Amino acid sequence: MCETFNEYILEAREKPIIQMLEEIMIALMIRMQSTREVMQKWDDSLCPRVREVLERVKNEHKYWGLVYNGDNKFEIRQGLVGYVVNFNDKTCTCRMWQISGIPCCHTVSCSYFKKEDPESYVAHWFKTENFLKAYKYYLQPLKGEKICPSTGYEPFLPPLGRRMPGKLKKQINK
Repeated sequence: MCETFNEYILEAREKPIIQMLEEIMIALMIRMQSTREVMQKWDDSLCPRVREVLERVKNEHKYWGLVYNGDNKFEIRQGLVGYVVNFNDKTCTCRMWQISGIPCCHTVSCSYFKKEDPESYVAHWFKTENFLKAYKYYLQPLKGEKICPSTGYEPFLPPLGRRMPGKLKKQINK
């Protein structure tokens, strides 16, 4: 996320503060509107990248053997490697389900055993409807600089570049 934002402000950083903020806002307005348009056309209940990850995980589930304990808990094994999936707490000992909010291959395997859709175990914040809630607010356009009243003060300029402490790099002349 930081790299993306820094890419937006790369050119704007050299400008006075007001123009820099206006350029950043315009870039964000464009990005938010394009994302909003794409997601409004999306007819799936999950966001696109989450759908890709879930499909990849669904392909991995078939290599695991499982044992059901009858209390919504499973022991799932592949050779000597074993994990415990607990549907009551929504946890797996591999911790991928808790960390990402997307079911791991162990959880998918257990959900198929229970004859349930693994999609129902995806965290609610990855649902398309919640994604669209984040984009329902609009950035409001601003008047141009020439229309705004003048304050009579000099505009703020970006700080001057300064020599960083430490040894200078030698210039190699060919």
